[in-house]
Amino acid sequence: DAEKALRKSSASGADQKKLLTDLDQAAFDLYRLSKSDRALIEDMINLTIDFQRRHEASEALRSCALSDVEQYSEWVIRAIEPLLQAKREHTLKAKVFDWTGLGANASSKHPSRKLRAVELSFVKNAANCRRVEITRVHDLDAALKRIAAELDEELVEGLYTRRHLRIYQENRVYIIKPDQKRCWSRSAALNDADAIIAD
Repeated sequence: DAEKALRKSSASGADQKKLLTDLDQAAFDLYRLSKSDRALIEDMINLTIDFQRRHEASEALRSCALSDVEQYSEWVIRAIEPLLQAKREHTLKAKVFDWTGLGANASSKHPSRKLRAVELSFVKNAANCRRVEITRVHDLDAALKRIAAELDEELVEGLYTRRHLRIYQENRVYIIKPDQKRCWSRSAALNDADAIIAD
């Protein structure tokens, strides 16, 4: 139905986008794809392929909203938590650090110099434990500058790789990455959850 409507429709903008979304959902339902598979496909189309086609103008390089990082955190928790369910002693919660508009991170002109960070904590099971919370932080200018300067690594002359940082401290994991949508997507969350489990 969605495909027929799209073929017949002369709609543009929001209406056409809704028809395409309906068609995607129909295909997902037909093949009984899991939420994780759907997220991987949607991110590949909207971020990975978009970046390959549009490069610096891509949506993948745009700054994240706090809601993007919250969603990322939820997906990391969703991927790791089943492994904690067996013992039923611990759960995982996330703290999203908000330093938007503060000091070095706000004044930076280069996208790779703007950072986002999340703290994952393994805590005792608590009935009213919030899975994800936002924490406003201050006075991180010096630390941000040092971290940002170390994330870009030159492989050969003129070719750089941008590293992501994971810091393990007792029952906490700190994740620090550039403030770009591709770094804080649902598929990035699944990849990072696999890496944390492997570590």
